[in-house]
Amino acid sequence: MKMAFRWYGDDDPVTLDYIRQIPCVTGVVTAIYSVPVGEVWPQEAIDKMKRAINGKGLEMEVIESVPVHEDIKLRRGDFQRYIDNYKENIRRLSKAGVKCICYNFMPVFDWTRSGLNQPLPDGSNALVYYKDDVDKMDPTKMTLPGWDASYTPDEIGGLVRAYTQGAQVAVAAAGVQRMSLYTVALIACPYNLYDIVTHLLPEYDCAVEETDYGADVTLTVTLPAGGEDRLNAGLAEATAGTVYAEVMETKFMGRRVK
Repeated sequence: MKMAFRWYGDDDPVTLDYIRQIPCVTGVVTAIYSVPVGEVWPQEAIDKMKRAINGKGLEMEVIESVPVHEDIKLRRGDFQRYIDNYKENIRRLSKAGVKCICYNFMPVFDWTRSGLNQPLPDGSNALVYYKDDVDKMDPTKMTLPGWDASYTPDEIGGLVRAYTQGAQVAVAAAGVQRMSLYTVALIACPYNLYDIVTHLLPEYDCAVEETDYGADVTLTVTLPAGGEDRLNAGLAEATAGTVYAEVMETKFMGRRVK
């Protein structure tokens, strides 16, 4: 196990001289912050940063992060070029002795905090996230503490709309599930009663999950927990008491609703 400390480059008020004073810290976690997202990091810049870190008796073994361009995440535009650039950055960092490369694969916002210097009872400061503060922001115009200038407000607005569209398409394709407590039951019915039973089930919010055809038709069904007695009463009335639901288990699960 090695301990490393985040360093944001020459403009970081927490200098390398300060970091080397922290007990047990042997290295820094850093990145090249001057290159636009998706472009190749100059080998000269990587090597210069490594020399500065090594010159203070520290190691540069971890990079956080090599940002993933939004075109890769959305598989649009020039995504293949950005993938090739990413691979080249990995090769160049490896050449400089980097053993660990981090990345964030989230839509637009790599991370969100509403403040960077929340006072703690012991007098120290910490990052903080207050949902109410973020909820008041316009997502197409928002800026948050600690962000770099990777995107203009107009670009952020466009990305938010692109991801919203993508999410809507994915949700429509995947469907929506309701998580709740459901009863799983088996219903065995003769073939001549199959249509009667299957037409009855929706009245009790009972969904057929599997159908097995043997001597009888056996249905594996789910219904909201607590509805078993009503279902069996309805089945008994519709089939003259010949068909009933045998409860197998009750569990918390998701069931597609649309």
